[in-house]
Amino acid sequence: MDREQGLHAKGAGESFDDQSSLDLAAQLRDAELTPAAEALRRELQSRFHSVLLRMDDGDREIILLRHFEQLSNSEAAQALGVSEAAAGMRHLRALRRLRALLGETPSLCG
Repeated sequence: MDREQGLHAKGAGESFDDQSSLDLAAQLRDAELTPAAEALRRELQSRFHSVLLRMDDGDREIILLRHFEQLSNSEAAQALGVSEAAAGMRHLRALRRLRALLGETPSLCG
């Protein structure tokens, strides 16, 4: 009896059948990526990493601060010792260069 769980309340306008169907679908959904999707994710990750290494130190630094360390613009500015406006512009320019590099057709040789 201790382990019994009550049904959670239905939302407004939601029937019991709607909720149970959603619950069942959520339980049946496979959270794992398909082999093809996983291979694509690894390929994109590898390509992104190689492009990041090709960027100059300043561009790479602002991209890493903003997107991987998830710092705000003001936090990144403080870490870099620049104004918020300068950090914002530096981030925008780095993103444009990153986009251009990612848009290049990868070489089949390497």
